[in-house]
Amino acid sequence: MAPTDPLQREPSFIGRITNAAPRAQRILLSFSVLAALAGCGGEGGGESCDGIVEPIRVLTPTPASLTLDVGVQGQVTASVSSRCSTERPSVQWTSSDPAVASVDGDGKVVALSAGAATLVATAFGQQARTSVPVTVRPRVATVIDATPALDSLMPADTRALLVSVRDQRNDVLTGSPVVWRSLHPTLVQVSATGVITALASGTALIEAATPRVAADSLRDTVRIVVRAPVITPTGQPTVPPTVPPTEPPTTPPTTPPTVPPTTPPTVPPTTPPTVPPTTPPTVPPTTPPT
Repeated sequence: MAPTDPLQREPSFIGRITNAAPRAQRILLSFSVLAALAGCGGEGGGESCDGIVEPIRVLTPTPASLTLDVGVQGQVTASVSSRCSTERPSVQWTSSDPAVASVDGDGKVVALSAGAATLVATAFGQQARTSVPVTVRPRVATVIDATPALDSLMPADTRALLVSVRDQRNDVLTGSPVVWRSLHPTLVQVSATGVITALASGTALIEAATPRVAADSLRDTVRIVVRAPVITPTGQPTVPPTVPPTEPPTTPPTTPPTVPPTTPPTVPPTTPPTVPPTTPPTVPPTTPPT
C-alpha cells in the first residue's frame, strides 16, 4: 500500500484547495492557512481568534456628528466590536481638513475655521474604520456695548467713546468692525473711530452698530449732553462748574436715652403734735364791797 500523504489529513477545505497542486505548493498553502489562523489576534496581540478567519471588526463612533464654534474644543471616541475577545486594538484618528478641524490621537478636536470636515477613525490596519462629520460655525456678533452710556460736554470739547462686541459665547470679538453715526449731527459729530466733538448746547444721541452682514445689525446708543456756557456781565463766557451729584447725608438712627425708673421718695408718717391739756385759770372769789 502506498504511504499516505500527511497532507491528506489536513482539514477537508485545505485538501480541496490543494489536491491539484504539486507537493511543494500544497506545503506552502498549508503554512499560509495556519499563519492566517494564528494571526487572527490582530493589533491587540491575541494569540488566537477562536479559529475565525478574518473576523468581523466594527468601530462605533461617539458622537455620531459634531458641531463646534471656531476656537472651541470637542472630543470624539470610537468603540471596537470584534468576535475575537482577546483583541485590544489602538484607534487612529485623522481629519479630512485639518485647517477646519484638527484631531489628535486621543480624539481631541479643535475647531479652527468655519467649514466642514470629516474625522476618520481606523483600527486593525484600516480593516475597521468609521467617520464623524464635523461642522464648524463662525463666531457671530450677538452683543454690542458702547460706553459711557451718558456724558456731558461743553461746546468744542472732544471725547473718545468705547465699544465692545461679543459673540454667541460672550467672548470679545477683537477687531470687529463698528459703524458710528450721530443722530443729532448739528449738536455733536462723531468720527469713524468713535471720537465725538460737541458743537452746540443740547442733547444728542450717538449710535454704534455692527455692519449689515445679516438681516439686522446690532445697535447701542450713547447720550451726550452739551451744556451752554454762562455769560458773565463782562461778556466773557464762563464754564459752569460741574457739580457732582450729592447724596443726602446718612443720619444714623437715633436711640432714645434710657431713663431709669424713678422711685417716689419715702415720706415718713407724720405724728400730730401732743397738745397738753389746758387748765382754766383759777379766779379767786371776789368779796363784794361793804
